[in-house]
Amino acid sequence: MNIRIQIIIGVIVIFALCIIVNMIREKKLELRYALAWLGVGIAILVLDCFPQVITWLAIKVGIASPINMLFFLGFCLYLRWQYRVHLLE
Repeated sequence: MNIRIQIIIGVIVIFALCIIVNMIREKKLELRYALAWLGVGIAILVLDCFPQVITWLAIKVGIASPINMLFFLGFCLYLRWQYRVHLLE
């Protein structure tokens, strides 16, 4: 990945995390939703800084492409969220 793209993504993610923290501080965002957003933001920031982590994880799991690993992780997080929402309501 181009270093310029990594820097741009990193700046955008840090900006988004600052907005989320500010929304928590002003009580505009519930903490249970904010924790999920903060977790996803930090995970994206780590994967942006260290793209070889997703490649290593994809190889260990047996997935051919790192982008497919990202889609798989997103799908798993979505299923977990859906399960939790339906379980609590």
